Amino acid sequence: RVLARTSPRCHNSIVRKVPMPSELPEMSSAPMVCSAQIQATERAGGLGPALQGVVVTAAPRACSEDKIGSTPTTRSLDDVLANVPSGSIVEPSARGGDSDAESAEALRCQGRLLRVVGVVAALCAAVVGIFLLTSDAWSLSVLEAATASKAAAEPAGFLRPKAEATSAEAAERPVHAGAAGTVEQLFVAAANAAPMARKAARPTLPSPMLAGYTGGANTEKIVKAVRAGVNTIYWSFLNLRNNGLIVGLDINQVLEVHRELTAENISVAHMVSIGGWNGHHNFSTGCSPEPCDGARFAASFEAFNAQTIADGEGWPGFTGIDWDIEGHDNWNSTQNEFTLDELTIMLDMSRALSPNFVISMVPAQSYFNCRESGFDLSLRHAALSNPGFKYAGLNAYAALYAKAPEVFDVVIVQLYEGYSDAGFDLYWGGSEENIGADGWPRAGSTSDMTRVVRETIECITNGSWKVDFNGFWGLPNRTVIQVPLGQAVIGLANGWAPQSNFKFAYFDPHAAARAIRTTRSGGAAYWTIAVQDPANSFTRALRRIL
Repeated sequence: RVLARTSPRCHNSIVRKVPMPSELPEMSSAPMVCSAQIQATERAGGLGPALQGVVVTAAPRACSEDKIGSTPTTRSLDDVLANVPSGSIVEPSARGGDSDAESAEALRCQGRLLRVVGVVAALCAAVVGIFLLTSDAWSLSVLEAATASKAAAEPAGFLRPKAEATSAEAAERPVHAGAAGTVEQLFVAAANAAPMARKAARPTLPSPMLAGYTGGANTEKIVKAVRAGVNTIYWSFLNLRNNGLIVGLDINQVLEVHRELTAENISVAHMVSIGGWNGHHNFSTGCSPEPCDGARFAASFEAFNAQTIADGEGWPGFTGIDWDIEGHDNWNSTQNEFTLDELTIMLDMSRALSPNFVISMVPAQSYFNCRESGFDLSLRHAALSNPGFKYAGLNAYAALYAKAPEVFDVVIVQLYEGYSDAGFDLYWGGSEENIGADGWPRAGSTSDMTRVVRETIECITNGSWKVDFNGFWGLPNRTVIQVPLGQAVIGLANGWAPQSNFKFAYFDPHAAARAIRTTRSGGAAYWTIAVQDPANSFTRALRRIL
């Protein structure tokens, strides 16, 4: 960026990947992004953070003028993706395309910049080489670090599609959807991206965990929640599409929160959640040119995470990913049913990332229901306490966990699912005879709340839960599902749930904390920081589990 600003003629040219010195003599073969014209160059030090740039899906293609393009933002995401050649940049520019002369000048500017950078890189490499050869620091860890650095340098980028529609359920609860006004971006890893080297130390989550989902919360609320006791932030949301990531969260805000907490000497884990209610669900089809594949999605996440590290000074990157793929308001939507291909991609992506990242899941209770032995992939079942509410699942996430329990580090069971079995126990006394009877539903006592939370924890951890998968995915009947106690986390609703007229179960945080503490389980997570009260009383009460 500094070099670009030193020459007025090169002011608008930016090199997204610096080739190795050996690649410099033949620029046409360098795996690099050919050119970009960046708007608003006076913001954020002239060129702005890389993550606020434009779309890049780079591959080792010859660098020539026909790979420099400009695509208006009025086109749909599908149209843009279908017509973007690998190795190009799509710029949401109001100015339209650059002239041929400007494009050629951009290439010449990049060539000069690359030669200067190459000389500097060669000098640095020589100094480092002398140091390594004359010290005892040479070890396998150095080679691993170099491999990780190369992987992080691979080109990647963003696409800005239209914002998602607001959920029809938003009037009733803060739906698991991205921050209001957030512009989603598509991030696709380079076709030639190298696999990420295994980290020297795999990250871990605090134990016990007290987690809050951001749910569109502003920076001030997130920082206050951490001060009150949250030790793990779940940023919402990413989604999967075309072997890439739809980035629905504000990366600038993530980095801002990190800076503020670092200034206060506060350390927290930063997880990023994938999915949400009404989130993108059909990610196993429509990929081009390569078929949809969990490993490719994982590579896109690794490249995305590496880019955030490069753009955030001192930012260590995300601790891991969290699966929160749920249903859709439209009952007839295909997103109200999982498929084997989708589960396979979720598992393969998790496996590919697990050596370097924490993997968690946060299924709605009916998707991971230890009171049920049945199984299918539909999310259109009737709720026990309200047969007219047909958005319940039947252990879809149980199959994902049973297939490879060693891959998943945390299981957060959402007790606040609409008309959940936990709510049935709490508000209807756990008896079908009370449905529609006088005096029911009714508010549960704090002792009832402690009992329901404790029974849920025991149910998923004591080995008594068996599911009949009928051979699905090679899983037999009577498959035992047992989550290690330290990995079992209870998902709670904070202040918004009591207003839901018994639809969403609300557990007093003191009562829930008693059950979590006495069982010595993995902790608690809640939705959502965005509606936390000014005093953060819900978080402060839950802090007792720590």
